Amino acid sequence: GASTLDMQIRAARPSLRKTLKWAIDICEGMNHAKSRGLIAHRDLKPSNLMIDANESIKITDFGLAIFPVDPSNRFVDTSPSGTPVYMPPEQFVAGAKISERSDVYSFGIILYEILSGGQLPFRMHRTNPEDYFAYFHNLHLTFELPRFDSPLFPLIAKCLNKQPQDRYASFAEISKELQTLYLVHAGENYRPIPKDEMNAAENVNYAVSYMILGDTTRALKHIDQAINAAPWYMPAYNNKAGILAQLGRVGDAVSIWSELTNKAPKLGRPHYNLGNVSMQSGDITSAIKQFRQAIELEPDYIPAIVNLAICLQNSGNIQEAIQLYSQAMTLSPNDAQIKYNKAYLLYETAQYVEAIEILNKVIALNPRNLLPIPLPWALSSIHESTTN
Repeated sequence: GASTLDMQIRAARPSLRKTLKWAIDICEGMNHAKSRGLIAHRDLKPSNLMIDANESIKITDFGLAIFPVDPSNRFVDTSPSGTPVYMPPEQFVAGAKISERSDVYSFGIILYEILSGGQLPFRMHRTNPEDYFAYFHNLHLTFELPRFDSPLFPLIAKCLNKQPQDRYASFAEISKELQTLYLVHAGENYRPIPKDEMNAAENVNYAVSYMILGDTTRALKHIDQAINAAPWYMPAYNNKAGILAQLGRVGDAVSIWSELTNKAPKLGRPHYNLGNVSMQSGDITSAIKQFRQAIELEPDYIPAIVNLAICLQNSGNIQEAIQLYSQAMTLSPNDAQIKYNKAYLLYETAQYVEAIEILNKVIALNPRNLLPIPLPWALSSIHESTTN
């Protein structure tokens, strides 16, 4: 069944041969996306790399990706975005030029993580969730890559140069070096992923984009093309169920997601989607169970973490809900909605000062993030608590 690279790294350290194959798969996937106009993925990380039944890697989640667009398009988010652990220094800077070289840096972190059995090339210390972006920006600017014995060390070191111009210019360049190493260590040439599978993954990404735009007809068309191209590609079925649910065919969607929990037991998304259905129907107990299962399979999947927090909040488990919001803030420090959710919960539990501190940071991110929390009540309560 399908799983993610994140899960594989945590389960066992792969051989050098398998590491080289996966690394080339990633490079070739990025080359394919580039041939379709991709400028930068911006969120390349192990949990966004799907390993199929043939042990090949497919790149997923192009939600933060940059493609050529009309500069006047208001829907293109060019603010600092991504997962801080994998972001290059330039990606933390508003307005900085993000390119293929930025994804090359993320790839270097991933490759180090594979070879080290899940370790990162730097040590992290506990810090306030609100300061995570600044903390990681400085960390990426200052850490020194630990030396280790591997034929891949020079390649990783070049990927992780602090300045973009000092890294590889393209994944095609990296792939060429990796394929030479693969021939030496595997004794055979790398076998490219079949084009039908590449096309299936591409059609799924197109479908997700059309879903975001609200064009369910085109989304469904691309999902069906993905399934026809590669009937074994499980993420396509998960996304098709999502489209059917949006069209009001919730029963059909639930049937597909339920079947996927058996056919692809390592996929977290079907559990997340089943949790959403239970949540919307008011079955909070089932929703909590599904969200927990989704997080167990994909520990950094933010929507599942947030929805679990909401369910726990509604069922009275306030402390765990607050912890989950903090976890989500760590993974996505610039998400105003997550901050707002935590602030509102803190306000509801009379933790007024911390609530206002978080809300001020929400507003600092963007004044338009000012949301309708009953601030006068909170401010009044703070005033009373500090004057009595």
